[in-house]
Amino acid sequence: MARQPRKLQKTSVFSIKQKTEVPIFRNQADRKFFMELLEKNKDKFGYDIYGYCLLDPDAFWIVLNCNNRSIASIMQAISISYALYRDDVDNLFSRRYISEPIYDLKTLEKTMEAMISDPRYETCHYCFYDPTMNLPLPFISKVNEGIDIQTKYLKKTTTSEMEAYIKDYVLETYETLHMLEDLNVRNAVIRHVYANLNVTQKQLSQYFEIGNSAISKIVSNLI
Repeated sequence: MARQPRKLQKTSVFSIKQKTEVPIFRNQADRKFFMELLEKNKDKFGYDIYGYCLLDPDAFWIVLNCNNRSIASIMQAISISYALYRDDVDNLFSRRYISEPIYDLKTLEKTMEAMISDPRYETCHYCFYDPTMNLPLPFISKVNEGIDIQTKYLKKTTTSEMEAYIKDYVLETYETLHMLEDLNVRNAVIRHVYANLNVTQKQLSQYFEIGNSAISKIVSNLI
């Protein structure tokens, strides 16, 4: 049966749970790499991470505020980068992740309480949400009254809107569209557009006339 498309979300905060049929994490090195992906993609997309749990070998749980960015794009970037790292497994994320929207601070606080209810939390820094307890993890955001839970989700960017944005951005940044002939410039523009607009990799692939796999590697900083 074909996957049903996700409904348009009405919030910017999500509890994301991913479970797989084979181990996601073989060892601590794998967990460390995943944590580095969370931090790198935070810089790219501008989301806030409130907590994560990597205690189980075949699952992960993260809670984040995508700040009106596309949650699908964020999860796609994380999943693709990690799957490329785990090239010893075909179709690692064959199951779709489960996303639960969070609409208010009270629900967010209860979600974080549930995350740390696992008794393993106290002895393992692979389950974490309090930034005051672990200084080496500055990319974790604090859960407090000042959190902005946005309830107007960013609409999908149309292809014509994307094309106009690319033209304006390239002319402003590089002064001429001919600079897109430089592969380094083209790749930088692709990463910028993917991070700042709610576009799909398919839209980028069609516009730049390159394969989807190449787009995936570009947005994941692999080429």
